[in-house]
Amino acid sequence: MRAELILDLHGVGADVGRARGRDVSVFPALGNIGQLWRHLGVDISAIHVVAPGMSSHDNHDAKTFDELHTAAWWKTEAVFLEDQTFDASLSFCALGEDGPIGLDELVTTIALSRSDELEKSSDADLVIVMSNSPEVAPAVTYARGVPVMIAGTIIADSGLSHARLDLSWMGLLKDRFASFKLNDVELRDGRPWSNGVAICTPFDRTDGRDAQVGELPSFAESVALFDPEYFHVEDNSTSPDDVGIASVVHTLGLGTLVHIEDVSTHRAKTANTTSAATLYRYAADNPDAPIVVASTRPGMIALTSALDTYQIDNPERILRLCLPDREHWFDEAGFASARPACRIVIEQTLTEPLFGEDEERTTTSDSDGPTLTLLQGGEDDSDAMRRSTSPTLVLYANPNTVRDDSEQWRQSRQRRFLLLGANGAEATPAHHGDGTFLPISLGGCTDFTLRRPPLRPGCVVEGVLSASGDRWVVVSDPIERRRASRAGTNRTKAEAGKPAAA
Repeated sequence: MRAELILDLHGVGADVGRARGRDVSVFPALGNIGQLWRHLGVDISAIHVVAPGMSSHDNHDAKTFDELHTAAWWKTEAVFLEDQTFDASLSFCALGEDGPIGLDELVTTIALSRSDELEKSSDADLVIVMSNSPEVAPAVTYARGVPVMIAGTIIADSGLSHARLDLSWMGLLKDRFASFKLNDVELRDGRPWSNGVAICTPFDRTDGRDAQVGELPSFAESVALFDPEYFHVEDNSTSPDDVGIASVVHTLGLGTLVHIEDVSTHRAKTANTTSAATLYRYAADNPDAPIVVASTRPGMIALTSALDTYQIDNPERILRLCLPDREHWFDEAGFASARPACRIVIEQTLTEPLFGEDEERTTTSDSDGPTLTLLQGGEDDSDAMRRSTSPTLVLYANPNTVRDDSEQWRQSRQRRFLLLGANGAEATPAHHGDGTFLPISLGGCTDFTLRRPPLRPGCVVEGVLSASGDRWVVVSDPIERRRASRAGTNRTKAEAGKPAAA
């Protein structure tokens, strides 16, 4: 049996420290981890280490103890890795004031990505996640490729594919040159503990796996991940709902037939990682579907700020909705990768549809715009049915009017797609590139304050005309994916102006 291993460095380090009578993390030797699994009948071909990395608060240049500890450990391990039969890599999550941000999410998405890739390459038969966190359960549930197994000294859900490790084994992971002998328990033979509880699931079983999770309905053209608990307006005590989110998605022109995934239905113990796993699953399985993220959950902000790190492909089609003056979670500026999700600010006037009455939003006539129809997966429209069906699909029954309706809304609010000028400090409407340029400023959004949009010359952003009419207020990151269409339009115009060939 060959496997790749995802290592929660601090989680396993806590086990090693506990086994050795320490109150702090004691990082293991990677070679000993490979040796441990060889004793258990598994050859490890790669180890993917996940650890808290760059501090996301105060001075980004100041290293925390966790960062220094990890750096010193990794430098030491690099010396011995040349003699190992496996490859090793190190990935960092953000480090906030209260600890790691998005660590379990990163463990989960890397496990899902390796599961998918190994099915294509046949380089390994199994993915093992070494962690005691109950949050990593979606790594098993959402896997589509080779089986994923959780391994730790504590197993929160024995219904998942798992291997329960003896704590005394963890103490052996630090002694690099000591004789490595396990207790008289053979994991590969499935022997039980003395109390009769089985310590593992057979390696080829997929207990807890669910092929239905993260599956986009065939008739949906886009998806919105909506997180009511972490997506609200501070001065409004009413919670937003999925119909309101669909209305905003439609108004911004981000989708006509949109599937709303309400992540508030996820179990509390795995809400963070289930949200991340759902986003990964939709992105991996539907490479062309636009994805809108309506969440200010810290882990989701970290994920959408570093899509490459979290193994999310095609970041140009993922959009993150940002509320004006949302609660400050952490400064993402030092953590954002080169390819974060594009952010779009919801203006204050756009927050109203989030809290309107259902009747007002679902009985729109054709003359006022497209009609909304709720498909609940059944004929029973009771409250119990609404809660149990997963999830609600909001269908715009007249998609031919959606683009016109969005354009009318933008016209009435002077919201435009803007082409940035040569210095990136002024812009003109993108459809009229030789028009008058006005200076630009940033919209009042915490996300933009913490991480300024990269306003590069020639890019397209969304903006709103200021009340005084003398400047554009930018309300989105540069929308790079519009470059191709602009280039094609410019070529067409150029070719139309050429004289005919003789």
